[in-house]
Amino acid sequence: MRWPSSRTRASSRVDAHASYVKKLRFNFPLLSDPDRAIARAYHALKDDGQGIQRSVYVVQRDGTVVFARRGAPPVDEIVAHAS
Repeated sequence: MRWPSSRTRASSRVDAHASYVKKLRFNFPLLSDPDRAIARAYHALKDDGQGIQRSVYVVQRDGTVVFARRGAPPVDEIVAHAS
């Protein structure tokens, strides 16, 4: 089995995020990070440096990070920081 090029996979991820945002009517963007630059900057890579550790960040419009947790925190906890 051959995997598509990273460019193709990245493009399909962006399209999937856009569809997800539209379907769920989010009023905020989702991030696609195919080269893992943002994951690296936010220390969200697994120990192997390749996999992504599930992480949730809430960033205010001014760029201030008001919530940061690894794993899957309860939705209520995330929403409380997003207001």
